[in-house]
Amino acid sequence: MAERFVSEREAGRILEKAARLQEASRDGADGCSPGISISELERIAVEAGIDAAFLRTALAEPLPPNIKRSFLGQVEEREVVIDGELSEDGWEGVNEFLIKQGRFVTLTSTPRTKSIKMVTSWLSDSTLDLTSRKGRTRLSFRQSAILAYFVGLHAPLITSIVFGVILMATGRPLWMALSLFGAVLGPGVLLYNYILRLTRRKGIELFQGLSEVIALECHRSSGVSETENSTTQTAISADQLHLKTEG
Repeated sequence: MAERFVSEREAGRILEKAARLQEASRDGADGCSPGISISELERIAVEAGIDAAFLRTALAEPLPPNIKRSFLGQVEEREVVIDGELSEDGWEGVNEFLIKQGRFVTLTSTPRTKSIKMVTSWLSDSTLDLTSRKGRTRLSFRQSAILAYFVGLHAPLITSIVFGVILMATGRPLWMALSLFGAVLGPGVLLYNYILRLTRRKGIELFQGLSEVIALECHRSSGVSETENSTTQTAISADQLHLKTEG
């Protein structure tokens, strides 16, 4: 039987899926740490036949933000792996930060993982997944801009359709109904884009703020001084997260 080959993109997706499956399994829970270190990445590259010099060049270049978007751009996903593991006090520090951001409920919780559902003060529906083990912590963040959709698009769309049908039913010409549709929906689209940009900016602030709190708590757990915390916190924000404010 001929050996199967996959593309580089498929290889990355397969490795990510395999790591997720191992992490989710009962047998692999204690043996799998979030993320991949640079040394582990170098070993994978060597086994795949990739020259170490090209890997170092790729690592030196700025990476785009780790963001996925879907459904008119209103569902946004971000993820980061931070060096360090949260202690019990560290988890409490994370909870204290989240309490200041809005209402939230813990969906699932183990000593090393938490899944949190949250409605923020700017009315975005967010899901946070935290995994902290083996000296690393991964934060996965998913945000849905529900306010932008319902205020900016849903309400104007329904309103324009209802009044358009009424105009047509009373014998008004088609152009009048279409004009009403555009007059109502046009400002709605502008409002939608404004609220969406605002929600994204707030989401970036929440994600980056939480990432920095996690980094701070992880280094507190490992006994790093406050001065080192500040330096490390800045390095994580600028170099590891690769975040930029949009809007």
